[in-house]
Amino acid sequence: MRTRRLLSAAFILVAALAANLGLSSAAHAASDPKTLHIGYIRYDSAGKDTGSNASRNDEWITVHNNYSTALTLTGYKIKDKAGHTFTFPTYRLPAKKTVTIHTGKGTASTYHLYWNSGSYIWNNTSDTAYLVKPTGGNKDTCSYPTSDDGPGIGCHSR
Repeated sequence: MRTRRLLSAAFILVAALAANLGLSSAAHAASDPKTLHIGYIRYDSAGKDTGSNASRNDEWITVHNNYSTALTLTGYKIKDKAGHTFTFPTYRLPAKKTVTIHTGKGTASTYHLYWNSGSYIWNNTSDTAYLVKPTGGNKDTCSYPTSDDGPGIGCHSR
């Protein structure tokens, strides 16, 4: 009888720990960082949030291609919890490279794209970023809570 109670208690403890670990991991990264994934979100631009284009462009998100071949990202989307959406234009990301999507306006280059938003996208307190496939399914997610201290978060560093 005592053994049965101990096993039951151990099972409950293991289940609770597994559920807690699962929730923690899912909040930060949903996919394997060895593939195409969100790398970093800089959600709080340096200094005061003045609303200027320079300030908005200091808020950004990166997408990293960790494959050994280039990937076409045309039609992929970046979304936040509020539904703000950036759609990748005709774009090819080389193997093992990262593209930065800045919130404000600018001229696109090989490794820098622009949301062209007139307002900030990423909340300074908490938000979730989604990398959405052209077919509509989520490729990756990254969330940050209010308890994070700093201007950004590495999405696969936890």
